[in-house]
Amino acid sequence: LWSGGLKLPHEHQFAEFIEGLGTGQLVGRQVLASPCHGEIQVGIRDQHGLIEVEIVRARNLIQKALYKMPPAPYVKVYLLDGKTCVEKQRTRTTRRTLDPLIQQTLTFKENYRDKVLQISIWGDYGKLDRKVFMGVCQINLEELHLNSSAQVLDWFKLFSANSLMNNYTIVQQSMKGKSSTTTNDSYNSFKNSRS
Repeated sequence: LWSGGLKLPHEHQFAEFIEGLGTGQLVGRQVLASPCHGEIQVGIRDQHGLIEVEIVRARNLIQKALYKMPPAPYVKVYLLDGKTCVEKQRTRTTRRTLDPLIQQTLTFKENYRDKVLQISIWGDYGKLDRKVFMGVCQINLEELHLNSSAQVLDWFKLFSANSLMNNYTIVQQSMKGKSSTTTNDSYNSFKNSRS
């Protein structure tokens, strides 16, 4: 579990069973039973004490069966301190595709030390303002050893919301809105059990 800057040893072992995780990528034990929802390429650097996050592109996103056309994807990025979001940003919406080229840099002004970066990708299908959750990843920023001389550039696997280290995350809070839809049945049962 992710607990205010400390990674508990038993959870760290799950990352060893999953091939192709990005540098510092955090996963919970549910990831062992969760299919990959695509990948996102992210560049991260320390720029004079601020963190710059470049969302480069995503690939192999999964089209939802209800729709004939692919969505117009966009990305939400959260800087988390435990379960608290200290800063959030969002990219612009791209053209309709399952392999979007985003190329947008987001600068976070909050201190990133001992924090986690949570990146979620959403698809805008355009009908009745329908926004669909497509996948999420979390990155332990301390494991990246950031500096201003080099950018950490890597691909990160996207999973369902229940595969994360924090069981109740910003993604799940975002999905409570009536215009948000998830493909994750276990999230729906989680939400119903909390009502």
